[in-house]
Amino acid sequence: MPRDSPAFLDRPAARLLSALVLILCVGLLAFIHRDDLRVVDRAGEAGSAAGENADPAAACIEQRFAEIDAMVDEGVADGAQATLFKQRAEAMCRATVGDGGQALPPPVE
Repeated sequence: MPRDSPAFLDRPAARLLSALVLILCVGLLAFIHRDDLRVVDRAGEAGSAAGENADPAAACIEQRFAEIDAMVDEGVADGAQATLFKQRAEAMCRATVGDGGQALPPPVE
């Protein structure tokens, strides 16, 4: 005997039910990962705060590098000595601040 009515999966009610299940799954996924989704906002705030105090030793390093460059300009030290002095000055500044950060790349001359 042939059936005149379509199967349940071919009916609009089945499509509506599948759309409802999809919406519920997306909502549940968003609820489960709600903290992960908020990290985007925190990252923006942290990025602006980190930009202000990115490297606590930067001021010390900048001052020491200026002093070493002045020594080179006066002829007290040559280029090789200046490179060595800058490496040591950076290490001293980082040790003084105690941030344990990574060293800056060697200066380009």
